[in-house]
Amino acid sequence: MCGANLREEFPERTIKELYKQFLIEAFSGADAAANQRLFNNLNRLALILGLEQGEIMAVHNEIGGMIIRNYVSKALKKGALGVEETNFLSSIKDALGMEQPVVDELVKDQQLNRVSVLIETMFEKDALLADDVREMRDTADLYDIDLVDDLQISQFKLERLFLCELEDVVDNDMVSADDMSAITEICEPLAISEEDAQRMLESTVSKRAASGLLQAAALLRQGASEAACTELTSMLKYAALLDITANAPSVSQNERNELYMLFQASQLTAGADADVADAAASEAKLDLLKKVMSLSGAPAQPA
Repeated sequence: MCGANLREEFPERTIKELYKQFLIEAFSGADAAANQRLFNNLNRLALILGLEQGEIMAVHNEIGGMIIRNYVSKALKKGALGVEETNFLSSIKDALGMEQPVVDELVKDQQLNRVSVLIETMFEKDALLADDVREMRDTADLYDIDLVDDLQISQFKLERLFLCELEDVVDNDMVSADDMSAITEICEPLAISEEDAQRMLESTVSKRAASGLLQAAALLRQGASEAACTELTSMLKYAALLDITANAPSVSQNERNELYMLFQASQLTAGADADVADAAASEAKLDLLKKVMSLSGAPAQPA
């Protein structure tokens, strides 16, 4: 340290602020040559101000942290950090004499923040979307982030995310009673136990069976026969997963019979040119619908 400095002339806070603003100017200038000259004078400035090494590094870490956080936050929106981004971070680290663990922690914090923002954004929307859930899971996996240990995401939110993906894989014919692997694969990253997954599956299937039958009956009353068949088709995707019956007391036996015959007619029309396998699949759907709607034997044909 030089023999005379400004430490005794100004408050410590003012000394540090002068150094900080000088450092910010060195990073923010448009002229690279001028910026380099400022960097070259940092040690001299520190001596004039009377700053100690610990104080200098505290300022360097503060400014470097601000630069790295802003840069990484923007970069992560485009994907994982690549060679260009890594080189930039190394240049900041070297210019400010920052320790690598400090830089690593700053990057990790932004990765955690990125996943957290994706989750918050999903729950701010009117409805959860399976594509958004998958994007969030892929991002968390890429950065090795545990939703519970690292982000403390509540069980309530995790179950909502799971249900969103559960319904999507069922709607898109990605599961069957004999192959539930697509559901199993989303349990671990969302911290859902097998017991909870089974509970939510049973609850979802029961609700979708009941609501599907109710909606199909409502459409039937409106004369929307095609829409009613579509609703029954969607309902059967869920009913095929578990041994259940639809709990819909408000749907009369006559309406159930009429829905069955309507669906039967649609299957016969669709399967006019079907092969043996398709015909067997249609027959299986009819048997399942009969079971779900608690119809015994073949419904009586209307007079």
